[in-house]
Amino acid sequence: MAAVESNNHQALDPAQISTKAQFGKALTVIREQAGLTVRDVARQLGIPNATVGGYFAGKTLPHPGMTRVVAGILTTCGVDDEVLVEGLIAAVMRVRRSPGRPAAATTVPFRGLAWFDREHAEWFFGREDLIQRLVGRVAEDGGHRPILVIGPSGVGKSSALRAGLAPALRGAAVVVTNPGAQPLSALVDAVAEFGETHRSDRVLIVDQFEELFTTRDNGAVHKQFLDQILDLSRHHTVVAGLRADFYGELARYGEFVTSLEKATVVGPMTSEQLRSAIVEPAKKAGVDLEPGLVELLIQEVSPDNDEGRLPLLSHALRETWQRHSRNRITIADYRATGGLQRAVAQSADAVFASLNDVQQQIARRLFLRLVHIDVRGADTRRKVSHLELIDGRDDAEQSEVLDRFVDQRLVMADADGVMITHEALIQAWPTLRAWIDADRVGLRTHRQLSTAAESWQDSSHDPATLLRGGPLDTASAWAEDHDTDMNSLERQFLAASSQLQKDERDAQRRRVNRLRSLVAVLVVLILLSATLVVVLQRQRADAQHDRDLAASRDLATRSRLLRGTDRAVAAQLALTAYRIAPTPEARASLMDISTEPAVTRLVGVDEVLQGAAVTASGRLLAAAGTDKNIRLWDITDRARPHQVGPPLSGPTDTVFTVAFSPDNQLLAASGADTAIRLWNVADPASPRLVGTLRHAQHTVYSLAFSADGRLLAAGDADNTVRLWDVRDAALISTVTGPTGYVQSVALSGHILAAGSADHTVRLWDVSDPAHAVALGAPLNGPHGTVFAVALAADGQTLAAGSSDKSVYLWHLTDMHNPVQDPKPLATATGWVNTLAFSPRGDQLAAGSSDNQVRVWDLAAHKVVQTLPHPGPVTAAGFLDGDRTVFTAAADGTARLWSLPGGAITDPSNSVFGVAYPDHGSLLAVSSGRADDSVELWDTADREHPVPVGAPLTSPGQPFSGAVTLDRVGRTLITGSRDGSVQLWNITQPANPLLVTTLPGDGALVESFALSPDNRVLAVAGDDHAVRRWDIGDLNNVTALPTLTGPKNYVYNVAFSPDGRTLAAASADTTVWLWDVHDPALATPLQVLDGFHGYVYGVAFSPRGPVLAAGSADKTVRMWNMADPAHPAEVGPPITGPSSYVYGIAISPDGRTLAIGSTDNSVRLVDITDPTAPVDLATLTGSTEAVFTVSFTPDGSGLVAGTAERRVRFWTVDPEQVATRVCTSMGSGLTQAEWRRYVPDRPYAPPC
Repeated sequence: MAAVESNNHQALDPAQISTKAQFGKALTVIREQAGLTVRDVARQLGIPNATVGGYFAGKTLPHPGMTRVVAGILTTCGVDDEVLVEGLIAAVMRVRRSPGRPAAATTVPFRGLAWFDREHAEWFFGREDLIQRLVGRVAEDGGHRPILVIGPSGVGKSSALRAGLAPALRGAAVVVTNPGAQPLSALVDAVAEFGETHRSDRVLIVDQFEELFTTRDNGAVHKQFLDQILDLSRHHTVVAGLRADFYGELARYGEFVTSLEKATVVGPMTSEQLRSAIVEPAKKAGVDLEPGLVELLIQEVSPDNDEGRLPLLSHALRETWQRHSRNRITIADYRATGGLQRAVAQSADAVFASLNDVQQQIARRLFLRLVHIDVRGADTRRKVSHLELIDGRDDAEQSEVLDRFVDQRLVMADADGVMITHEALIQAWPTLRAWIDADRVGLRTHRQLSTAAESWQDSSHDPATLLRGGPLDTASAWAEDHDTDMNSLERQFLAASSQLQKDERDAQRRRVNRLRSLVAVLVVLILLSATLVVVLQRQRADAQHDRDLAASRDLATRSRLLRGTDRAVAAQLALTAYRIAPTPEARASLMDISTEPAVTRLVGVDEVLQGAAVTASGRLLAAAGTDKNIRLWDITDRARPHQVGPPLSGPTDTVFTVAFSPDNQLLAASGADTAIRLWNVADPASPRLVGTLRHAQHTVYSLAFSADGRLLAAGDADNTVRLWDVRDAALISTVTGPTGYVQSVALSGHILAAGSADHTVRLWDVSDPAHAVALGAPLNGPHGTVFAVALAADGQTLAAGSSDKSVYLWHLTDMHNPVQDPKPLATATGWVNTLAFSPRGDQLAAGSSDNQVRVWDLAAHKVVQTLPHPGPVTAAGFLDGDRTVFTAAADGTARLWSLPGGAITDPSNSVFGVAYPDHGSLLAVSSGRADDSVELWDTADREHPVPVGAPLTSPGQPFSGAVTLDRVGRTLITGSRDGSVQLWNITQPANPLLVTTLPGDGALVESFALSPDNRVLAVAGDDHAVRRWDIGDLNNVTALPTLTGPKNYVYNVAFSPDGRTLAAASADTTVWLWDVHDPALATPLQVLDGFHGYVYGVAFSPRGPVLAAGSADKTVRMWNMADPAHPAEVGPPITGPSSYVYGIAISPDGRTLAIGSTDNSVRLVDITDPTAPVDLATLTGSTEAVFTVSFTPDGSGLVAGTAERRVRFWTVDPEQVATRVCTSMGSGLTQAEWRRYVPDRPYAPPC
């Protein structure tokens, strides 16, 4: 170790420094050698005298991360010995360690409230699947657009990006940054770190992206920062982590919509992931965990699926680690920390209690500065510069207080400032919550004062930035009682503001004294007072309006995110958002609910539901699970179910299975306590226990009644199926054969099926239950435990669901030789837990541990519905034919789903054409091309559209996808790929008759239009022309002159409301207009240009002289057609879609424009005033491209054909959707749910 000769010739050895006093003495020796004063050093470094003086006096130490300060002091004092500098920095870190803390060599595998960084990657476990997905996203989307990683606070985004993704990108140049208080500077510094690295290897990770929106800014910095991110993403790979509640803030920047829609969502960790995050670091550190500790931790984290608990777990683990001994962590160690709920609070309280009275007041002031009070949502942490913390009076004491909290990792400090280590502390430390809640208004006033003071300092004390009038009065009134809460800058700023106001008022007073008329003075004062009242009222109203808009947008975003996990809650939040303020985001979120199946919640318990069943009558539902009780629900009115009587008790352990007898009289339930209990439920309000079947000594996993209700089959954990006669509670026989637990049984006719843990399904003939006969060999195929089996009602099809995430099907025409479908149904990403056939056997519902129920169309081998849940699905079945599905899930809630919802799911290919007549509910649908079919549907009930007749197939070449109906709904018109057109008589829609086929010219038909008088048919196609036919008499159709001119395909045509003008959209990037008032003498009018891509759609307003056209250049343009020979473009081009505009439509009242895009959205725009179009909503219910849109004849609905092989319906009146939500929701939002999602408003559920 190097030594420096001091003035008194004593050697300085940093290795000997062990206290703050020794460190201060060493610095003083070096300063005196350099002949500098404390003030000289402070001035050179730009650090307050008191702060630097504390270092030299040995009272305080620089905080972790402030190594640049130590180096700066030494450089100022002329020290250039790198070894000495490093030695003194090491001395700071050594002295800072508190007594009792593990030595530096001791490994601490848990990070507490701090995130895992790249250097901690070896200790980071549990997020392997997420990291793999992110690496794939980087490979797929890098260099195209920013990749967003979105999740709630406390879900582990920062650790996943820093300790997961960054190290996983081996060979790449990775830089990690966050916006901080100076976003633009942070970005410049981050890019500079890349140096000359080849661009394809550059990955910029921007953590805590939401910090951008919590900085003080007028919006310009936000936009500049986001523009630079977009520009960087074209040459680098940019990955950004964003807190979910700031989704709405970023969504305001249209360029980020695609990134938001493709965002990777980070959800709560599963039980297995939590287990890995707990066990693996301890194992790596060579420490054992006491049996039961892991299960206890998982249980305390998981009950409410509350993602905010993860940092609390991390802190509890770190504190538990500090207490362990003998290489073993015990439950007692964990309990000593205060547990998950109290560990953070206990740590913070311990530090706080160690402070004296003065220091405790300093701690309160410090933490209140470190919190951002946000009226729009939950409070967040705030990074505060060291200068802001200086109050000029007790800086040394403050540094000591800060040291204490930094040592416990509750606060983090670096050269740029100080911040709370994790936002979880804000909610988890009651003392801090009490400080905040005691004066939220005052805290916001203080924060506004701090911001204004910083602006004053940044502007070199520009008087224009000082406070005046009401804001100054508010700040001064607050300061009277909070002098000690202000720092020196804030005091100076307030004093300067007060002095300026005093000077200005004195000057005003002198001017007033010069006035001769007292009356004039009084009048002025009265007017000023009145004006002030009006202004204050307006400002108050404006502020409340702004808060409502922000709250509405935020809640709409939460609703949109929840649609993928809990649609019932999402629907109620969407309605709540709309009630707060009808923003476009809230309107869209609410309207999107109408295109999904209505879901009714039956909230029962906060524990896992393991089984559910419904009576054959469909009137009674039973559900049970880990709370050991069975609950009964009267579901006669599907939209208003209610619980019947108290829960049925008796079981002493988890209930895994329930079943009703076919006559609705008997309920059987069993589970881990091995007994099968039977209740008579003929009167559900007064059920009677009528028997208990006891024989097995093992868990019963599944029950099934025979069709006559006399036989009950029970699948047991002793590898058998027991057959019981429920009339006399007698065991008939025990069926053997499986070599693993029997997880599921099913009965159909005389066939018994059982799936077990030995990966097989077995069949028996139980015509004689006393002598069950095995039918053939065990059925193989599954590669994991068979958790579910189901038999179709006709006994001809068997389904089995496995832990290998697949569903297997067998045809049982020959029971001794079942024929297996060669291709399993394999879209689940978790264990398949439950299966149920629809009564007709054409659909199969499969519930799995990936929180989804998938409804399969077995003939088409495709999923027609996906029903999301907040937790693993444990039970499912059909009601009302195939119109209702009931489910139970691990969140303790049963649900009723009304199918198919606002959708037609029959098409087996993309839907290119939809058409209504002018009146009625008959809809024509053409998926065409590969599907080669056209269908007619009765959509009087858009929740349950009904097919009319069988699908039509083309009499010649395949259909092209073009379809329309005449205005009275008596003629169906279809187009083919060879250009031919078919006219069908649908006077009887169920039996269409082909009347005639109009010849084609070999070019595909794109679309049709009919003149208002129902006589002239215009045909757009790939022949660069518009062919026309007079179809007034279907038996005598005559050709009209073909309209030519377009230089490329004609995609769409439309007649004006008066029938005098025909418009055609062409791939030559123009819209062509013809005067067709005399069909035999069509005259070209104009060619409308301005587009930079194919024009796909045109539409005339039914109520005004407006023509709209949509293009592949992502815009829609409108023209005033009052003089068709001289169209005038009106308003600016409508933008917003991030991909091609494919279909457009205008509502019957002419007020609303619908824009369908291949970015999977439908945008609704108010064009009441075409010169100033207003966004109404962006509908995102479709998961794939939207090809065609149309309003229903009455204007109440919107229909779209999509690439997801379905037709979607939206209800466009939000109040109608609100009625639907409230009449079908079942259990409303609980107070706990309200506090979680709408924390800043009093409990006021929307229904």
